[in-house]
Amino acid sequence: MQETKYRNSPMWQVALELKRQLPNLPIIGDPSHMAGKRQYLGELTQRFFDLNYDGLIIESHRNPDEAWSDASQQLTPAALGELLRSMQVRESDSSDSVYHSHMDELRAKVDNIDRELLEVLATRMAIVEKMGEYKRDNGVTIFQIDRWKQVHASRAEMAKKLGLYSDLVEDLYRLIHEASIRKQTEVMNSVSQS
Repeated sequence: MQETKYRNSPMWQVALELKRQLPNLPIIGDPSHMAGKRQYLGELTQRFFDLNYDGLIIESHRNPDEAWSDASQQLTPAALGELLRSMQVRESDSSDSVYHSHMDELRAKVDNIDRELLEVLATRMAIVEKMGEYKRDNGVTIFQIDRWKQVHASRAEMAKKLGLYSDLVEDLYRLIHEASIRKQTEVMNSVSQS
């Protein structure tokens, strides 16, 4: 889990996956306990709003510094009201036809790029399969730690230069590497079983 400035690291993907699998399940966010400090409540609360959570738990106390627990994450009632008034409440969709036209255009571009990504991934896997055959025919193991370290480091550097999130690229290449190992294992097993 990635370290953050908050007391508890946000795991936004868990709530998003719950929303995807159980769309009628209300999701309640707790920015107070996640933040641990009142200075982060605004940014976290806005993020909960932007991710379309169904409710929030925000701790309030008439004098937060005298609260018996979690004093540093609590707001006065006045500060809570100010925080909530400062939030931007966004809709899940727009009735503006220009918005929909523009979004349709952008989504079509994303769809095309995704198709190209999958085609490149399929080409990569075909090469991985040939590598598996060559390793099999030459008595070489599938997994080679030095090569994996080289790939991991060089892809991270490429990602940094392209302005991509490092955790995205790390997760992506972990999945690609696992699929590559699986493909090469199938190649190794296809000969031993025949």
